[in-house]
Amino acid sequence: MSISRHDQPPVLQTVRPPDPAPAWTAAPAEPVTWITSPLAVAVPLMAVDIAAFGDPMRDGDAQAHLRRTLYEHLAESFALTQVPWQECYLEDRGDGAVIVAPAQVDPAYLLDPFAHHMTALLRRSNRLASRAGRLRLRVAVHTGRVRHDGRGLLGHDLIHLFRMLEAAAFKRALDACDADMGMIVSDPLYADTRARGGLFNPDAYRPLELRHKRTRTRGWLWLPPAFRPAG
Repeated sequence: MSISRHDQPPVLQTVRPPDPAPAWTAAPAEPVTWITSPLAVAVPLMAVDIAAFGDPMRDGDAQAHLRRTLYEHLAESFALTQVPWQECYLEDRGDGAVIVAPAQVDPAYLLDPFAHHMTALLRRSNRLASRAGRLRLRVAVHTGRVRHDGRGLLGHDLIHLFRMLEAAAFKRALDACDADMGMIVSDPLYADTRARGGLFNPDAYRPLELRHKRTRTRGWLWLPPAFRPAG
């Protein structure tokens, strides 16, 4: 007796679920509407750079690992800080990123709360990391007005942000210690946050004179408590 096709037992197939979206997916490819024209109000600005990203010991796999870890930590630390990561504008810079938070975000949140959360995440992921895989960050925080011209961000406040990030004094301060992260805060943002009080701890910062290209300014250096310089 023949068995018809309909009488045969079903063939079990293994269906691979689609890969989940990366946890660090942030701004859409198209510029968000609130940043396509000159902003009427200042917004929180953050620039992040992976220290020694181009070191010869780091091949393509190591650099990909560092970038992936960076964005995962940014998304998680923003969530812990209660800053809406999905509402921020993100622009990748190869060895780092620039992030613009919506105007309703208090820029003070990107200081102590964010710094402590990011440091904790770095300590956890770096604990068993190799020398090539250890992620160390320089972070600069400022507020100002920026715009998007369809290709990327521009504005004098953005230039000031990156001048702080690239200042030799800031790089030396992080190189002089073994901290996973160092943060530099602009003088106006530090002064405003200190004047408002709240949970901000001004003693966790020390002044640092910054020079890069034509910029001469004072920033405020934050390092993890174990690496905070005396005085």
